[in-house]
Amino acid sequence: MTLAGEFEPQDLQIKAIDISPAMTTEATTLLSENYPEHDIEVITADIRDVELEPCDMVILNLTLQFLPAADRFAVLEKIYAALSEGGILVLTEKTHAFDEQYDAWLVERYYDFKRANGYSEMEISGKRNALENVLITDTLDEHHARLAQVGFQRHLTWFQFLNFVSIVAFK
Repeated sequence: MTLAGEFEPQDLQIKAIDISPAMTTEATTLLSENYPEHDIEVITADIRDVELEPCDMVILNLTLQFLPAADRFAVLEKIYAALSEGGILVLTEKTHAFDEQYDAWLVERYYDFKRANGYSEMEISGKRNALENVLITDTLDEHHARLAQVGFQRHLTWFQFLNFVSIVAFK
């Protein structure tokens, strides 16, 4: 929620949504400690079930990859409908490459990154096993195609690190 720190409390209203009670509890604690003056509501819910209010910006961080592929388009449609004209979506997701060798190379570099940051082989393996068949990635091209299909006429990849990407889509 570093976004809150970039704005004066009266200039921003944030609704943070996560399906995990543990995540929303932690977020509520951190936000109330660091941004007590800001208008921030933390909601424990499935994004698919939330009625989105009109807004200027949506940040969707590592969310679509945990939804069934069949539900991803509908979530983006809902976001597009809620955004004001000129509004933006910042979409961050883990991706995979069509080329299996390149994809394997990216994944191994990601594990190297984790090792360099103190993760043990057991922790890396445990996380990989926990996410298997739960986290289902798309390619970068699939994300861009879906955004175009929803109605975003302009969308660009503004950040990429290994197999993680952030896309900005403009309504």
